[in-house]
Amino acid sequence: MYTESLAQEAAFLTAEWLSVRARWASEHRAGVTFAPGKTAAVDLWEADLPLDDAPLGKYVRVLRKTRERQRMLVEKARPFLAPPICRDSFVNT
Repeated sequence: MYTESLAQEAAFLTAEWLSVRARWASEHRAGVTFAPGKTAAVDLWEADLPLDDAPLGKYVRVLRKTRERQRMLVEKARPFLAPPICRDSFVNT
């Protein structure tokens, strides 16, 4: 159950994230001198964009690191986890 403060924080973080994305897009579109219909020019422009520095690229990088850490923790804890229960061991006789 979300409290009001958690909802406010989520709204603030979403607004901040959208603002960062909008600022990044505006900065990179500032020097564009062609129309969207010029697909060859758009393709060249997109090829030169540093997508690793884009807000979405940073999010993906953090997400991959987090998933790798979780995978490593599970692998490290696997020997200590209980083996799965087999239904056949509980046969009523």
